[in-house]
Amino acid sequence: MATLLLLTNDMHVSSEILPALELLPHQVRVAQAEATALLDAPSADVILLDARRDLVGARSLCRLMETTGKESPLLVVVSEGGLAALSRDWGFDDILLNTAEVELWPAWLLRARGNGDARILARANHVLRCKRDGRYLAAVLPQGLMPLLPRLSREAGVEAALDALDAFDNGRHVPTDAALEPHGLLQRLDALGIDADDYADRTGLGIVAEPVALALAGFDRYRRPLWLQADAARAWLRMRAAAAGDGVALEAISGYRSHDYQLGIFERKRARGLGVAQILVVNAAPGYSEHHGGHALDIGTPGEPPAEESFEATDAFAWLATHAPTHGFTLSYPRDNPHGIVYEPWHWRHGPA
Repeated sequence: MATLLLLTNDMHVSSEILPALELLPHQVRVAQAEATALLDAPSADVILLDARRDLVGARSLCRLMETTGKESPLLVVVSEGGLAALSRDWGFDDILLNTAEVELWPAWLLRARGNGDARILARANHVLRCKRDGRYLAAVLPQGLMPLLPRLSREAGVEAALDALDAFDNGRHVPTDAALEPHGLLQRLDALGIDADDYADRTGLGIVAEPVALALAGFDRYRRPLWLQADAARAWLRMRAAAAGDGVALEAISGYRSHDYQLGIFERKRARGLGVAQILVVNAAPGYSEHHGGHALDIGTPGEPPAEESFEATDAFAWLATHAPTHGFTLSYPRDNPHGIVYEPWHWRHGPA
């Protein structure tokens, strides 16, 4: 059984601070959210910091734990309005590091696929995840690297991923605007029967490179981590909070998608009997989707099916049409757009058009 350490100045039972704790079989220990309390705090597999009422104090404590070399993953509990204040300099684990073939995930964000995984993930800081098929390759523990499958050294991209993690852990700057070179994309497009040059000429779309790092922007409708570029993540959280202030609920349906994920969409649809030409009417070709860049997301609202034209008739879309530009978002695919993509009232992009 894993042990959770909850740092809080609210001495109610832990399940009142974070109700989901009541559903977990873990042991929860509670300590004051103060620097002096850390000296006598018990060891824990995961640390939770209650930042709901004191963001400034919580940030200071986060930074202190980072400089003193905390070994356990750190989760910060905030209210929805407080999400916009979070950034990497707090020192908590909220960055997805991206390489050509492997992603490095904060371990606390991944779902265990068995009891063995659960025990390892509870102790891990990061997990190496294969982009092509989603396999967990290795866990980064305080004691070192733990392979999660045989012959780890034969897996493509592991060394590059570990180099990226080493640079991140040693405080070297991770440029938020840096992008990866497309890896094997043209060959995989050829395998789908898509001529890259012809597709670009017909649609006016260009290849969208994946970023080297993405920020956690909360969770989507399905409780999956929502990854975006840092500026888009902050803008989304502020826009969502502004909409909530006007009585409008916005939900993220999906954010960043890798080239591999987009290829998977095509493979699944082809397995259902759709042709590539049919798929291209509703999905950009792998490598050409705005989702790859980490600035685009699909938006919905509770009670409305995802990614349907009927979203246009909702209060959420009316609010976005009026207010989204103020937050730096624009509708990517209006009716009769020059790219030949169907009207998508749910798809919005942050940044210059």
